[in-house]
Amino acid sequence: MEMKRSTTLLLGWLLLASPMVTAQTWATHEPMLTPRYGITAVYWNNQIVVIGGRDANDSLLALVESYDFFSGLWSRFPADLREPRFNAAAIVYRGRMHVVGGCGDSAQALKTAEFYNEQTRQWEQAPALTVAREGAAVAVINDTLFAIGGYDGVGPLKSIEYYRPTFGRWQTSRWELSTPRGWLAATTLRDSIFTVGGLLLAPVGILERYHVSDGSRRRADMPTPRGRMAAVNFENKLWTIGGVSQHGAAETVELYEYGTNEWRTGPSLTQPRELHAAVVVFDRIYVFGGRDAEGRVLASTETFQAATAVAEPARRLPDAPVLLSYPNPFAASVKIALRAAEFKTGTATVVVHDLLGATVHRRQMAVGMSGLELLWDGRDQAGRPVHDGLYFITIKAGDALFRHKLVKLSR
Repeated sequence: MEMKRSTTLLLGWLLLASPMVTAQTWATHEPMLTPRYGITAVYWNNQIVVIGGRDANDSLLALVESYDFFSGLWSRFPADLREPRFNAAAIVYRGRMHVVGGCGDSAQALKTAEFYNEQTRQWEQAPALTVAREGAAVAVINDTLFAIGGYDGVGPLKSIEYYRPTFGRWQTSRWELSTPRGWLAATTLRDSIFTVGGLLLAPVGILERYHVSDGSRRRADMPTPRGRMAAVNFENKLWTIGGVSQHGAAETVELYEYGTNEWRTGPSLTQPRELHAAVVVFDRIYVFGGRDAEGRVLASTETFQAATAVAEPARRLPDAPVLLSYPNPFAASVKIALRAAEFKTGTATVVVHDLLGATVHRRQMAVGMSGLELLWDGRDQAGRPVHDGLYFITIKAGDALFRHKLVKLSR
């Protein structure tokens, strides 16, 4: 009954909103506290966390800042990195933020890695890479963390290494890039990694797909070769955002259709950027910092929202809380949002159950005045991918209880 009532309220809200057709463009958003480039960023625990880089004075930073969706404000994160890093790579793996490689104090590529311990509220040392890597890409498939390519201080790398907690150390993969590349990007789709772009002697447009069963396969090259760009998986497309081309920092955005192996031009950024970061949160891409075409260091942020039939939903949320999921069915991860016009702040318990009622995933989260957002990566408490099928999510916030169906369908 609760789910039917929420669905009816949401449909009514959408029908009351005035439908409008507007061109989709990037919009400006709240800037970071500190202008930075050579940064990396992740979405973690209802906040965007921006890590490391260099500031407008070219000083190397261990700085970590976060954007909180409930307050709408940027703030200093509880702890800075153990060591300053520029051009590092970051990812959320098994619920923890991990940062690997980069360039350190001595302008040397780093082997070191660290993770954020939520209990101690400190960054802690993690197993070191086998090879120093600046400007590498990272990705996770099949509960395995990969570090791909990069620059070791001598030249671009073809090599790839991987880490699993059961090993306790990084190991060299038999799979290599077809061409050495630094400052490349990577995304994942189901059980495949896509690596794109990067720098060799000049920007390259190479796109490769790696699958555990059949190795690496070249795909259609990116129309505009670029390195030092950001790439995200958004609306089932690979988005390549900004970066440096043969003409310098670019505002170029190009989209790759996984199914048809075709590229098309996307909406350009509001300004050229290189050495920036991008993350996807629910139905929106966020892009942060970097350097512009004149070399100015940026604090600015811009966003792009997924297409919707309602461009301006009356500028208010529904009066009753609504639990939403996107996409659903999902292949690798699902974004879940509890939306409300006004909600009591505090904490909520989020539990995912399987059909037999067994707890698959459980976490405590903060609740803001407008509700909460979370990303479930389709893994159980031990970090193992769950099987395809039907799951139920329950969110308990104070006396309120909300339930929703989720369908995992990876093939």
